[in-house]
Amino acid sequence: MTTIAWDGKTLAADRRVNFGGVTDAKVHKIVRREDGALAGSAGNTSLGAAFKRWFLSGEPGERPPLSREQETANGVIIRPSGLIEIHDVCGWYEAEAPHYALGSGWEIALGAMAAGASAEEAVRIAAKLDGNTGDEVETLTLPPPPAARLVGL
Repeated sequence: MTTIAWDGKTLAADRRVNFGGVTDAKVHKIVRREDGALAGSAGNTSLGAAFKRWFLSGEPGERPPLSREQETANGVIIRPSGLIEIHDVCGWYEAEAPHYALGSGWEIALGAMAAGASAEEAVRIAAKLDGNTGDEVETLTLPPPPAARLVGL
């Protein structure tokens, strides 16, 4: 599986993918869209790739399914406002939280962030304790909101 962590400004994910017992393959599990929104997926790689393609294309129509036969995936979208959208096989919902994590090492990552770790550090800690999380980590940072314009001064 994987570990993806959000610390309120940075989305981090390991890059390991496991197929047929081979665990040295790498994929990008998190992406950024032109409007600054971030997204990531954990679980079945092809289902997650379809979710990320849908996100990058502007989320047209119905979201692709996150389950197929015995396989599932989960997704997360971080809006430029910082709002978290959590996508699973049942649908999606919005959440406001200082930290969020998903994937096989989610509990480890969430605990690490609660103790003060950044999202990147949290994924690295999860990689030490969760055999399904790789040690190569990538990060994307949410761009800061535009500065307010002072009018009439």
